[in-house]
Amino acid sequence: MRIRYTIPFKRKIIFDDHWEIPMQGGKLRIIEENGYAKALELLFEKQPLEYAPHFQHSNQAGVVATITKRDHRMVSVKRQLDKATTFLKCFYDIELITDEIDAKYEGETPAP
Repeated sequence: MRIRYTIPFKRKIIFDDHWEIPMQGGKLRIIEENGYAKALELLFEKQPLEYAPHFQHSNQAGVVATITKRDHRMVSVKRQLDKATTFLKCFYDIELITDEIDAKYEGETPAP
């Protein structure tokens, strides 16, 4: 399974130059829109299925099921990005909205 985290910037900014950076066993890149950086994307491949949200049937009246999230990576990703943002603020006027991380869990076809 592939996990893709998207972390928005508080406001769009311009980066003169940027490239993919290895981070925590994943790949960090900047997402641009019309020449402005709007978010960071952190991609992890070959992750265990246990990290994906799970569908659980419920026995409670009026509740058919619940979706539970067990992404053990999310806490460390948020912590690492908060620390990186604190460092970058010393040099640049940037701010990430780490409370609004969008996580996507995508199936991967195993290599033969």
